[in-house]
Amino acid sequence: MNNSRKTKGNLSFFTLKINIFASFMARYTNQQIFDAIHNGDESVLFYLSDTYFQNGRRQLRRSGCWDSDTPFIFSQVLSKVYREIQ
Repeated sequence: MNNSRKTKGNLSFFTLKINIFASFMARYTNQQIFDAIHNGDESVLFYLSDTYFQNGRRQLRRSGCWDSDTPFIFSQVLSKVYREIQ
């Protein structure tokens, strides 16, 4: 009986974590992204990375980049875009 209480508590905590993550990773419109960048909100970079990294990696691999180099290249490009918009 005591174990079921632990499981219930863990499940509700797990559900809470998922809800927080889901709200954090909400979809942004283009205008919201630009506004967040103009306001210096770096949290939008997590959204952009999560949304576009796989496509960026695929394009870099097609262009002849090593798979191990793609995270570095992607982060450099994303930070440059962020600075130019800001």
